[in-house]
Amino acid sequence: MKTKLKYLYTKTLKDKAKLIKIDKDEKGTFAIFDSTIFYPQGGGQESDRGYVLIEGKKYAVDFVINDNGIVKHYGNFDNLPENIEVEMVVDENVREINSKSHTAGHLIAAVVEKNYDITATKAYHFLNGPYVEFKSDKNIDIEELNNFLQKEIDKKSKIEIKNISRNELEKMGIFVPEFLGDEVRVMEIEGFKPIPCGGTHLENLGELNEVKIKKIKLKKDKLKISYTFS
Repeated sequence: MKTKLKYLYTKTLKDKAKLIKIDKDEKGTFAIFDSTIFYPQGGGQESDRGYVLIEGKKYAVDFVINDNGIVKHYGNFDNLPENIEVEMVVDENVREINSKSHTAGHLIAAVVEKNYDITATKAYHFLNGPYVEFKSDKNIDIEELNNFLQKEIDKKSKIEIKNISRNELEKMGIFVPEFLGDEVRVMEIEGFKPIPCGGTHLENLGELNEVKIKKIKLKKDKLKISYTFS
């Protein structure tokens, strides 16, 4: 049975779930639940962390992955009975900083596409060096791009998470990977095109203090834009 991905539809950081099983693999011991509010690593974003309260005892969740629809929550879990109710608690600070990094990356992609007519091909939102990569043979001025970004942040534009049909997105000229199906979850910054995305995001750009371009590197037809945020 695949895990119900509640984080896609709610921002709640506490929730009940049912323990399905405890198991091990090469990464360590993990727990599987019938549903989860923990974001699993993927899409260029680090996983949530936090803990699960089981029979009055806290079990730290250090790392989460989605393995073909089954979400594995890694931690030092004991041998526990199946089908017991647990309480999940996501670390608010980890969720916030990962959401800021992911939102900042999408903002850069949207602003660059709008002002320079080039499209993002890859993104990495991990905290050890986030960047967005574009297919381009022309460079961009860092100061000019920083000014464009700050103007958008100052607007405090709304960010919406919703589902849009594949057909509608393709009519807008937006690429949709085949595995996403006919109804696609998107993030949309007010004033920009919606982007297919399964990650976590802020509710408006005003939650970002700033996004600063750290470095721009052009090599052949790849333009890599590294950034910081707060």
